[in-house]
Amino acid sequence: MRIGIASIALEANTFNPLPTRLENFQEGVFLRGEDIWQLEPAHHELGGFLAGVKSQGAEAVPLLVAAAAPGGIVTAETFDDLRHRLHAEFEKAGPLDGLLLAPHGAMVAENAPDADGFWLREMRERCGPDIPIVATIDPHANLSPMMVNHTDALIAYKTNPHIDQRARGLEAAGLIVRAIRGEIRLQQAASFPPLAIEIERQFTSEGTCAELLEMSRQMQKEPGILSCSIVLGFPYADVAEMGSSAIVVTDEKVTSPQTHADELGRALWEHRHSLKSRLISPADAVGQVAQKAGTTCLLDMGDNVGGGSPGDCTTLFHELRAQQVGPALGVLIVPQAAHQAHQAGVGARLSLQLGGQLAGTSGAPLCGEFRVLALSDGRFSEDQPRHGGQQHFDQGPSAVLETDGMTIVVISRRVPPFSLKQVTHLGVDPGKFRAIVAKGVHAPVAAYASVCSRFLRVNTPGITAADMAQFTYEYRRRPLFPCEEGTVWKP
Repeated sequence: MRIGIASIALEANTFNPLPTRLENFQEGVFLRGEDIWQLEPAHHELGGFLAGVKSQGAEAVPLLVAAAAPGGIVTAETFDDLRHRLHAEFEKAGPLDGLLLAPHGAMVAENAPDADGFWLREMRERCGPDIPIVATIDPHANLSPMMVNHTDALIAYKTNPHIDQRARGLEAAGLIVRAIRGEIRLQQAASFPPLAIEIERQFTSEGTCAELLEMSRQMQKEPGILSCSIVLGFPYADVAEMGSSAIVVTDEKVTSPQTHADELGRALWEHRHSLKSRLISPADAVGQVAQKAGTTCLLDMGDNVGGGSPGDCTTLFHELRAQQVGPALGVLIVPQAAHQAHQAGVGARLSLQLGGQLAGTSGAPLCGEFRVLALSDGRFSEDQPRHGGQQHFDQGPSAVLETDGMTIVVISRRVPPFSLKQVTHLGVDPGKFRAIVAKGVHAPVAAYASVCSRFLRVNTPGITAADMAQFTYEYRRRPLFPCEEGTVWKP
C-alpha cells in the first residue's frame, strides 16, 4: 500500500499589495521527496500523515511540501512552478494507492482564484477516479465545490488556535488506509450558507463557535459518520468562494452525508447574529489595561501577521505611549532596525523610526532613542503544539530595543506570534510587562496564555481589520451576511 503525501499551502490575503513569490515559499517550508521525512515529529498534519501511514504498515511516499507565511496573492509564475514540481514528483513516485494532501484552502493565485481547488482537481485528473484522495484544510479555508468534488474526504482542523493539526493528520491517514483496504467507501457533502464569520468571533474555545464545534463532534459519533467539519472561512480573500461552510464525510455503505452537512449549515445560519464581531477601540482597550492588574495581551487584529498583514503597524504602540501605560512589550517587523542594532551592538543607543513603513501598514513610525538590550540570529524552536504546528522558526536577525517603558523586539522576517519563544529566546521575560501587543487574533492565545491574565481583541485598522465593512469586495458572493444584513437563505 503506497500513499503519496503532498502540500502546497498559503493563506492569501488579497488586500495585501505585495504578491507571494517562490522565494517566500523557499523561506518557509520547501521540501521534496525523502527530505520530507524530517517533518514526521511535527505538530502539524504532515507529521500526522507520515506517522499515521507508517504506524498502519503502509508506505508513505513523500512528494512535495511547499508552505509560505500568509501573504499576498501568489504570482502566476510561482503557482505554475509549484504545480509543475508537484507533477514531476508524482511522475517519479510510481504507482500510488492513495493521496494524502494538505492544501490550506484559502490560497489565491493570479491565474487561479480558487488555487487549492485547481491543484486538487489536477491531482484527481492525474490519479484517476478510483484512487482515494483525503485532504486536510485549515478552518480558515474558503471552501469551494471544486475542492469537494475532487477529493473523497476533506477534514478541517477543529481548534482555533490550531493545536489539533497533527491529530487531524492522523485521522486522515486512518481514513485513507481503511478506504484502500475496502473497509469503508468514502463519500462527502458540503453546505454553503450565505454567511461569513467575522474573525473576532472565530475563537473555538468559547461562545457560539464552541457550541457549533461541539455539535459537529456529537454528530461524528453517529453510525457511519466519519468526519464533520465547521469551516470558518477567511474574510480577507476577495474571491467568489469566500465564506463559511460545513463538510460531512460518511461511509457510503452506512449513510449519506448531505442531510448531515445541511444540518450543520443550518446551525451556522441560525447562529449568524451571535457570530458578528464585538469591537473594542484602541483607546478603550488601552484604558482597560490601565485599570487591571496583571498582564494584558492586546491582540492587534488589524495587523494580524498570521492573516497576511505586514506586521509593522504602530497604532497600539502610539496609544500605549499616549496613555502612558506600561511597561509594554511588542514585536515589529523592521529589518533595517534589526540590522542597525546588530551593527551597533548590545548597549548602543540608536535614534530610530520603527514601523509604519511596509506596504499595507497603518500608523506613523514610532520615533525615539532606543537602547539595544539583546541580539540574536532569530532562530528558535517550539516543543509544544502551538498554532500552525511549526517546530523550528527563523525570523532573521532580531534585536530587543527599549525606550520610555516600552520594549520592542524587531525582527527581519514575517514570523507570526505563534510561539512565546519568539521573545524569550532573546532573554525577554513577558511576565514582567503590564501590556503585550501581539499581532494576531486567536493564534497568539496558545503562545501567550501562560503569561497573560487576559486577552483583549482590539479593533485596530489594517488589511486584516475585524470589521468586514471596512473592505471593498469585488468578487465575493452576494448577498452575504453580515455584509448584507437582510440576506435570506432557505436551505
